[in-house]
Amino acid sequence: MNKRMIGFLMATVLLLSMCIGAHAQEAGFLGTWYLESMAMEGVTLNAADLGMSMTMTVNENGTVEMVMFGETASYTWEMKDGAVVVEMDGNAMALTLDGGKLTMTDGDGISVFGREPVVSAEGAEASPVREDVTLADFSGSWQGAYMTMPGMRMPVAEMGMEFSVVVQGSTASLNIMGFEKENLSCAMDGYSLVIDGFDPGESNEPMPFFLHEDNTLSCGTGNDVVLWFERAQE
Repeated sequence: MNKRMIGFLMATVLLLSMCIGAHAQEAGFLGTWYLESMAMEGVTLNAADLGMSMTMTVNENGTVEMVMFGETASYTWEMKDGAVVVEMDGNAMALTLDGGKLTMTDGDGISVFGREPVVSAEGAEASPVREDVTLADFSGSWQGAYMTMPGMRMPVAEMGMEFSVVVQGSTASLNIMGFEKENLSCAMDGYSLVIDGFDPGESNEPMPFFLHEDNTLSCGTGNDVVLWFERAQE
């Protein structure tokens, strides 16, 4: 076999290995992906908790299909520098793989997709309200954990918000949604705790606190918004 033939065969093998490598790289991106979370300015939120459902299917024929709120949109993609670049309404969106997750960057926003749909904790059944409680059971410091509204569950810390309630005997101090008061009188009303003067929504109706069997505290503030608290760490 002469040197020219050997050179030709080596070049062919190199070209095939490059093609196989590129195909294998593309294969990692192909298929259907489900939106898991979105992050911006240091705040990361579970997509399902926000009531958002989005799927993205990367097809081998160079197209991408995105389905959001029942609407389908189609775009094109190409491999570039190890990433899938999607042409989306005149904007180039880079999709990268990291730890089995697909990440899409759009300016300061980052969306993360996985292979399985995520489940919202909001859809989980709330722990039953305790009915065998006394004022002493509410005593202590409570820190805001999350807030819920129909179809949504938002972690307080990740939203950059703080809620707190401190119950000491028959008095309570509050810091809720800009409502800050100290040494308010509180008393039991059946199996709920009512704090005098706590009316952030100015509804002129009492907003009772309930203690649940999982040792969480809840308070409805109107408009189907419920605040959830956990005991503060000592």
